[in-house]
Amino acid sequence: MENGTECLEPSRDAIRQTVEDDYSIPQRENQLISFEFNWDTCYSSHQDGMIKYYSQEERAQLLSQICSDLFNAAVDADSHWDGLERVFSGLVSCQWRPDAGVEVVVERVEALLRRLPRTPVPIPGVLEKLPSGYFRNGGRTWNRLHVATLAHKNLIRCAILGVLTATGKGAFDWDMQEGLNLVGELIQLCVTRSAKDDAAHRHIWFLVVSYLWSFWQRARLLQAQGILAKYLRIGYVHGNEKYQWMRNFQVARDLSIRALTEEVARSHKPLNLCGWKFELLRGDSKCLGLDFRPLFSRFKEAFGSMPASCLKHSTEACDGRDWHDCLRFDRTETGNQTMHDASHPHTHEGEPRVKWDEESYRGVVGARAVSIYATGNRLTYCTASERTLAFSHVWSHGQGGRPHEGINRCLHQRYVNLAKSLGCDSYWIDSACIPDEDELRKEAINHINGVFYRSKHVLVCDRELMTLDANDLTTGHYERILTGVLLSDWNIRAWTMLEALKGREHVAILCRDDHIVRFSEVAQHVCDHGRLAVAGFLLLLPHMLHSQLEGTVPGKVQREVSPNDIPLETIGSWLSHRPASRKGDDVRIWSLCLNQHRTRVKDAVDFWRQQNGVYSGFLLSSSDRLAEPGLSWAPASPFALPEERSDGSSQAVFHRPLESADTQGLSITSDGLWGAWWMYEHDDRVVAQVRETLTRFSKTNKELRRIRRHFRLQNKWMALLRPISSSVYSRYDGVEETPSVTKTGTLVAVCDSGKTESRRRHFPTSQESYKWIWRGVYEWPTTTPMPEFTQISELWIG
Repeated sequence: MENGTECLEPSRDAIRQTVEDDYSIPQRENQLISFEFNWDTCYSSHQDGMIKYYSQEERAQLLSQICSDLFNAAVDADSHWDGLERVFSGLVSCQWRPDAGVEVVVERVEALLRRLPRTPVPIPGVLEKLPSGYFRNGGRTWNRLHVATLAHKNLIRCAILGVLTATGKGAFDWDMQEGLNLVGELIQLCVTRSAKDDAAHRHIWFLVVSYLWSFWQRARLLQAQGILAKYLRIGYVHGNEKYQWMRNFQVARDLSIRALTEEVARSHKPLNLCGWKFELLRGDSKCLGLDFRPLFSRFKEAFGSMPASCLKHSTEACDGRDWHDCLRFDRTETGNQTMHDASHPHTHEGEPRVKWDEESYRGVVGARAVSIYATGNRLTYCTASERTLAFSHVWSHGQGGRPHEGINRCLHQRYVNLAKSLGCDSYWIDSACIPDEDELRKEAINHINGVFYRSKHVLVCDRELMTLDANDLTTGHYERILTGVLLSDWNIRAWTMLEALKGREHVAILCRDDHIVRFSEVAQHVCDHGRLAVAGFLLLLPHMLHSQLEGTVPGKVQREVSPNDIPLETIGSWLSHRPASRKGDDVRIWSLCLNQHRTRVKDAVDFWRQQNGVYSGFLLSSSDRLAEPGLSWAPASPFALPEERSDGSSQAVFHRPLESADTQGLSITSDGLWGAWWMYEHDDRVVAQVRETLTRFSKTNKELRRIRRHFRLQNKWMALLRPISSSVYSRYDGVEETPSVTKTGTLVAVCDSGKTESRRRHFPTSQESYKWIWRGVYEWPTTTPMPEFTQISELWIG
């Protein structure tokens, strides 16, 4: 099977022909955009100069007809490609008015397309039943299938769109999202019709699905690169990820695109890749439809010979089910100074340590850093400033400790030399600047935002990253560095996430032989020149990308305010799979990320009491909940995996929270949570049971009773809740679909109430009989029809 490292080879003549076919008048000086690109024919028609939008029924008929046309075009093996292209290309309306000449556009489009994998990820099907005319150069394999190896006209159009919007004109993200979700609908419809059709026709339906899928995944990679290029150009926009949302359609019978993405990722996962790192990657909703093959190929090149370091007495990786099982997450905070500077003379045994000068530390007001100009055998301190080099590292890699215990002399000298080489007069590292004494530790942590934000450089010191060659950098080097960062121990910890977030404008990676590479340089090079299947994964590091808010406050004031005005849900989603070393640190880090450290947040209860609202979609996760009155809905931690597996199962239930900025906002008050939901109420009392006798054995009722047993909700009112989408962009088929990381179901919240009447209240009331208590979340299977939900404008969850 192809590993995804070979590249697509588009025809320059086909690109030129596509540009010329859609070429319109030259760009005028006062024209805002240089193109027209839309899929409007699938949503509306023009009648007598008016736009008429299709009803749900009309649009369903239209999509069904498109699938029939594609099927008919694919029947003849000799002309199937031309027939499919004729039908599919007719769905897009284009007019190009480029500033540059045709040949310049053709050259740029060709270069962009050549960065795609030669074939998309294979989908399951019966290739052997297809006649030889559907393949190239003989042999019935996915790699030889015409529809999987040729470049669609609409794919070329998407690449032209990406080239023309690279200057900042147009709405590339929205146009691509619209097309991808439409094609997802067509794929699912073809899969459904294939299951109902004669078995003799299913190989043709498979070919049609393969044709659409080949377009979809390649276009998905173009979309990811285009969004990344935009963020690198203007800055990352937090809370605006709705344009990255993709529908979780069925790509084959009983196989969703999310399940396929996970299966392909798991089948190509390197054996020595930590299972928890893999879960952090795989579980991110931005991975939907991405191609993991080139990324894992780079990982094997860089780290293939290294042991996994996850399990005692084994070189194998952990399974990723529970982070407690992985040695990479050592929760003890001992003075771990096992690392030494190999480039300078030292003795591993009895290496002298440089300890703090406590008087010097206490004599500095504000954030402390170690002065590089000090002499003697003690660490002396100065105020951390714009000339401080801040080190970000993982304790278990051998640089942990506390000031009173000291740090290895060779490491201190290395820090000094690195600081000097970067034009700094001091350095900050937690093992030298955060004392163990409680009050001093709290004070130092309260200054941590300012240290990393103001520092001249934030230098990542990760044991594995420091093995990477950064001499005479090529695109391959940059891709390996990016892969290393993404799959590093440093990237899966909560404290280092905070440090990267606050220092995002000046993060650098320490590589072999003390070569230093700025992360912004890595990101820009991979975006501009790297393989698109690798570049797309940069969107999984939003906390390391330049923020659009940076630099908007001029002068001295900018250094006195925190620029990272990021929603709590966004931060919570980033922390959901990144554990902290000490109990309680996770909430403290959440608070620091939100710049609420000045209010002295003591615990999770205190944290939520200080908030005014939360997006409903964010609450649908497997995070433990608080037992405090009025906060049954509130996550006890941003970390979404329960601390212990209480049921003894081999796999913990795990649903990561999403930032969910396109779901309904809810108000937090002293007595609970108020706001609008989609709601289904279920009564388990005797009268209700009699009323449901005829339908109690239906699949839906069986599932409802299974939920009651699971949450032990007997003789109570039960409610299932789904978030209300506030976005008009989600779907056009009349069904709201909230973004989710589930593979095969719909996530719902489960609540219960002691109320005594079935009548619903559609206005705020604080009567105890109308209060609902949050009990957890449940994944409703797709194979079971859901009950009918009703929109409730004001629901009280206590």
